[in-house]
Amino acid sequence: LAFATRKIKTAGNVALIMKTTWTLPQAIRIYRQYGAELGLPGFDAKEILQDAAPVESAAESRVERLLERRLRTRPEVCIERARFYTDSMRETEAEPQVIRQAKALAHVLENLTVRIEPDELIIGAITGKLLGGGVYPEGVGSRVLGELETIGFRDPNPFTVSDEQLRELRDEIVPYWRGKTLEDHARARWSPEVTEAIDQVAPFIATEIAGIGHMLLNYPAILDKGLEHFAQEATRKEQAASDEQQAEFFRAAATACRGVIRFAQRYAEEAERLAAREQDPVRREELSQIAGNCRQVPGRPARTFHQALQAMHLVLIAAQIEDFESAFSIGRLDQILWPFYSADLKAGRLTEEGALELLQCFYIKVSHSIPLFDADVSLAFAGMTAFANAVVGGTDAEGRDATNPVSYLAVEAMRRVNTQQPNFGLRLHSDTPPEFLEAVTRAMAGGLQNIQFFNDGAIVPALASRGIPLDEARDYGIIGCVEPAVPGVSFTSSDAALFNLGLCLELALNDGRGRLFTDQLGLPTGDPVRFTCIEDLIDAYRRQVAHQVGLMVGALDVLAEVHAEFKPKPWISATTGDCLERGLDLTRGGARYDSTGVQGVGSATVGDSLAALDALVFREGRVTMEELLAALDADFEGHQSLRQMLVNRAPKYGNDHAAADRYTRLAAEIYCQEVARHPNPRGGRYQPGLYSVTTHVALGLAVGATPDGRRSGAPLSQGISPVQGRDHQGPTAAMKSAARLNHTLVSNGSAFNQKLNPAFLRGGKGPEALAGLLNGYFSLGGMQLQWNLVDGEMLRTAQQHPEDYRDLVVRVSGYSAYFADLEQVVQDDIIARMEHAL
Repeated sequence: LAFATRKIKTAGNVALIMKTTWTLPQAIRIYRQYGAELGLPGFDAKEILQDAAPVESAAESRVERLLERRLRTRPEVCIERARFYTDSMRETEAEPQVIRQAKALAHVLENLTVRIEPDELIIGAITGKLLGGGVYPEGVGSRVLGELETIGFRDPNPFTVSDEQLRELRDEIVPYWRGKTLEDHARARWSPEVTEAIDQVAPFIATEIAGIGHMLLNYPAILDKGLEHFAQEATRKEQAASDEQQAEFFRAAATACRGVIRFAQRYAEEAERLAAREQDPVRREELSQIAGNCRQVPGRPARTFHQALQAMHLVLIAAQIEDFESAFSIGRLDQILWPFYSADLKAGRLTEEGALELLQCFYIKVSHSIPLFDADVSLAFAGMTAFANAVVGGTDAEGRDATNPVSYLAVEAMRRVNTQQPNFGLRLHSDTPPEFLEAVTRAMAGGLQNIQFFNDGAIVPALASRGIPLDEARDYGIIGCVEPAVPGVSFTSSDAALFNLGLCLELALNDGRGRLFTDQLGLPTGDPVRFTCIEDLIDAYRRQVAHQVGLMVGALDVLAEVHAEFKPKPWISATTGDCLERGLDLTRGGARYDSTGVQGVGSATVGDSLAALDALVFREGRVTMEELLAALDADFEGHQSLRQMLVNRAPKYGNDHAAADRYTRLAAEIYCQEVARHPNPRGGRYQPGLYSVTTHVALGLAVGATPDGRRSGAPLSQGISPVQGRDHQGPTAAMKSAARLNHTLVSNGSAFNQKLNPAFLRGGKGPEALAGLLNGYFSLGGMQLQWNLVDGEMLRTAQQHPEDYRDLVVRVSGYSAYFADLEQVVQDDIIARMEHAL
């Protein structure tokens, strides 16, 4: 930053800007935004960024250096996990699968490159690179193989890959997995109907083909007892096992736990090696502390705040390596850390500023976890994030406010670094301290983007409706984007699939045939020209949803069986209640609470379409069904006046319009009720959610024009938000519409996004206004809310000058991402959302 100040060659104004920002791109962006009105000269941002190597040495704090390094490092492909996992699987083919998985995890953790970067206080990485993406060949990792020669040039998200890595993948790793991947095993078992649906045009995206992830790890128990406790317990139970299969599970659990302990020991050894040659006495002491931490945790109980954070990060990495790098989440960060923070303060081991620095280091380290996706998956799950989630606030088991000093520290640490991970949330309830909410909204006014809000008043009853006792429901954490679950005792697979509601409406309007893909994709539900009322169409839509949900459940039931047989999770199972007590792996129903989460995508697109059909076709008769279908077939070419009528004259969800809101609620209810009918193979049930990640963009490509005026291939609506740009009556009207949905049915969570112009925050009343909006929406029963506090002009500028906006975080759909990491079509989708202002 000091270098940038010299380079720009201006006086006090820029110095002030530099003091109030944390990264070079932030400083450049603010300078560009306000420099002209301050009469400051222009400059070449690219030149500054290219020449800014001295920034790292000139930066004032450890956190600035770590964050700058994270933002400016180009990701690399790392095949170490794939190599060592495959080597182990080759050597153990004659052994039981659960034993093979445990040995494979231990082998990877014994051989993965360990590196400790300058300034780091929290260490550990899922790859051997500074910023790397790992390959999971047993899932869909081989899909990226065809793109590796060009992956260094793709925009966005380029990865560097060496010729030697490419050769090893092609010649040694991928050939072993031919016919053995999770998808290969599933395809051998799927019914022809399921296979045909997936191969023609997927009415859903089955993410379990890649892996499961998506659960809350049992951090409280691990920090309290240490992994050696779980290893010993597994060994003890093995000796008393009732059968050989159970004994194998216990043996695998012990092996896997000790593999994770050994992983930490290797980092301790590396820290000791570095300390022995370190000349700076301060850094030498830090490295000695890191070594001591890794000797203690996660094998034994954590004794300090620093050790708790270190153990949490190593545990997160181990889970990602064992299963898949997606949405292993932290849970209630402030509740987990409060005992360690309070004890350290009392003993004089830690100060508030020291705890803030450690939290920031932890956030930055979590943000290094980036998945390696091919282009198709990157479009559906955009933003290079592993979706790790953390929340603060909420209540205790008795319903009393649980806010504590770590709650405030966690928010302030996120405000300072504003990383895209962990996906950060605040639990609110009727007794949330007003001063805490004020601290959060003021942090937002100060630039915090990575935050979302959850309503205990809606989520706790939704969890209770799943049979979870009230005291445990009150302890919920959030997985991935918005999925609530009880920490440490749940196996949720909370993002097993995402379901195309827009396609179901298309099938209902086309007698089961697609519009872009003209095969018979659904049930023959009748010629819509013969429908005499909206109820006829709703009945057809309901039948199409039921049929496609049945296919989705059929696909996922098989995948659940495949995971149980070929990809058990002995280490995660060892620490999750009640797996050791039952002697069962997670994949076979060992957890106390079991569910499979599947998300409906495009509810507002369907709701607006039903409202338009009811108003303009069935009730007012302004348009005939024949005319409407012809316009849809033509993608409105030659039917512009009809499209304008659909867009401008029909009621729209998001504007506090009872009819449009009723139909969006109905579209979502039909899906949720159909999903909830189905048990899963592990003894749990399917749980419906209403969020989309960015599959509303990807799934929209398979859906032709819709009766709300949407063009063919355009994105569907995302989450429970209004169709992009259609909520014209302001943020409160949109909130009232969203609150009318039946949130009790949405037990797997929903995502409601709004974009507010930053001018909303000017004049000193912005934080108060945000708090008022939040309290108002949640008092109406809303479940979740997030805002993008950024104007469209800035986003369009960021598209043109991504180098100036490398640290710009935006809320996407239940999660955050760096704007520069999003595909342009996803950026356009965010820009197209209605921008509200007071």
